[in-house]
Order: sequence, then structure tokens, then C-alpha cells
Amino acid sequence: MNATIALRTALAAGVLALAAPVSAGDPYNGIARELRASAERGNVRRVAVLHFSPAGRPDAEGGLILSERIMSRLAGAGELEVVERTLLDKVLEEQRLGTSGALDPRQAREVGRLLGVDAIVTGTFTSMADRRVEVHARLIDARTARILGAATARVEKEWEVDEMPVGALWDVKAPGLAKFPAPLVRLVPEPLRY
Repeated sequence: MNATIALRTALAAGVLALAAPVSAGDPYNGIARELRASAERGNVRRVAVLHFSPAGRPDAEGGLILSERIMSRLAGAGELEVVERTLLDKVLEEQRLGTSGALDPRQAREVGRLLGVDAIVTGTFTSMADRRVEVHARLIDARTARILGAATARVEKEWEVDEMPVGALWDVKAPGLAKFPAPLVRLVPEPLRY
């Protein structure tokens, strides 16, 4: 019986040892771990995670993806209560605060009061070389707007920015003459109509 328990314990330890590098290497887990530690030091129990803002060119999709991944890591640990995204978006829209993640102290207090949260997680991100993004996350006290903690990590950029390629501007076919209104066609000199 003791040999069976020892074998099971050894197998469980082996599985955990093999899995540790995978989870330890996840930069989102690192950000969440730092934010949770700051939350514990600041006696924070309930948080809202706002969209992250691009520090450079617009990238709304990236801001949403980053905030969702960090939110899922925070909620998955079970140490913090995380406000559901749809409730957060509804309150921000009703208050016309937007979801950009950029809040002044008055807005931080208002979001905290409306959602009943102790702190707000927000941040910025910057595109780097080789499809990497540097993420700067902050845990902000909802009463004072003071930064309780921060975390930084570089992550793989696994999304595309919605932009129209320059080449698409030149890939336009002119409609046939039949589709132009008659007065416009008559204004074009005869040699240029073909």
C-alpha cells in the first residue's frame, strides 16, 4: 500500500515538474502573478480589467486580446474576483468613459464605485521587432488612482492589425461607361472615353 502511494506521489511530482516550464514560461502568467502579489499587498479582492492601449499606432484588437488573456490568468487563479467583461463594457459605455484603458483619477473612482471594484487593471503595449509586443500592466487603486503595482513582459504578437495595405489603394478597377451617369460621360472628351 505504501509503495502504491509513493509511486503515485512520484508520478504526480514528475508530471508537475514537466509541466512547470510550460506554465512558468507563459508571460501572461508572469504578469498575472505580479498583479496578484500587488493586489494582496494592497488588500485588493475585486478587480476590473480594461482594454490595454497601444503606445504607438492604433491596434484595438491587440488591446482587447492582451486584456482578455491577462483577465483569464487573473480569474483562473481564483485569488481575485474579476468583473465580467460584458458588465464592465456596459458600465463604461453608459458612463461614456470608453474602454481605452486611459483613466484619470476621477474616472478611476467612478468605475470603482459603479462596479464595486477595489482596483482596475490596465496598461499599454508597444510593438517590437520580430512580431513581439512589450506589455506594461498596472494595478490602479479605484479610490485613489494610485498605482499599486506594475508588471512588464514581452509576448508573441499573434494577431494582425486591421489596416488597408497601400497596394489595395491601386487595385481598383474603373466602372464601365454604362455605369456613369450620362451627363458625366458627355463631359469626358471623346478620345478619353475608351
